[in-house]
Amino acid sequence: MTFKTNDLIKENLRCLICNESFVNISQNGVICKNNHNFIIDEGVFVLETKLKLQEKYRWGKKLRNPKENLLLDKSQSTMAKEKSRIRMENMINFIVSNAKKESTDVLDIATGRGLLIRKLLPEINNSTIYLTDLDTDVLVGTNKLIGNLKRNNITIPIASSATHLPFTDNFISEVTCFGINNIRETKAAITEVRRVLKPKGKLIFSFSLMECGSPSQLWLLTQEDKPGPFDIIDKWQDETENIGFEILRREILFDGPVEKAELDLLPRENGERFQDIGVILLKN
Repeated sequence: MTFKTNDLIKENLRCLICNESFVNISQNGVICKNNHNFIIDEGVFVLETKLKLQEKYRWGKKLRNPKENLLLDKSQSTMAKEKSRIRMENMINFIVSNAKKESTDVLDIATGRGLLIRKLLPEINNSTIYLTDLDTDVLVGTNKLIGNLKRNNITIPIASSATHLPFTDNFISEVTCFGINNIRETKAAITEVRRVLKPKGKLIFSFSLMECGSPSQLWLLTQEDKPGPFDIIDKWQDETENIGFEILRREILFDGPVEKAELDLLPRENGERFQDIGVILLKN
């Protein structure tokens, strides 16, 4: 860790237990003013200690090895099939092309395996990028994977939930997310993003929506995590504006039948209709 990184953490991050700032940072961990201690796990600040990721959403410790991460792109993930890969790349490129390219602070939520941040980092300069995910294992691997992409940017990986972010109010200029409805409490996450964004700050994201009455939606209705407005085509706009965002841009990137991938969390069927959308929101 550099002195610059330490300063950024002390100035801008807050303890998720008591909301106080951090005062002591070492190679092993960070301590806040009220002596709450958090570990640093292979370069990742593990600030969320109470929320636990459900087992079905965990990637596993093998993804601490970045080579395992890249192997998924060639075998089991949606990136392994050409049609699906093109969809994913279009969604990622929407965010990259609309993100500010220099001298800013960026928060990437639900970073996961880093499909977005791998494309975004080489395109921006002189910026601070905070990476957040609830899965420490996958974030450790992603942080290793982007080591040679950082250029003159500072990256700070933080294990925390998108619904409980360790930042001061009105701090972040821009938030990015690839697949924001992968966060099951999507409304809570977008509300929390609004809190940490500066006035007129932007949330730039892309996500996939299912058709009302589709096999995936009907299956989700039988689960504990029921589908909401941010899962269904044409249901999310009003909810977004009610949270306090203005929709600056909405672009349909894909609309049609999809292929099933081995790692799909939904038991979707080949040929189901999905819609991919790129969105830019402005904090009112």
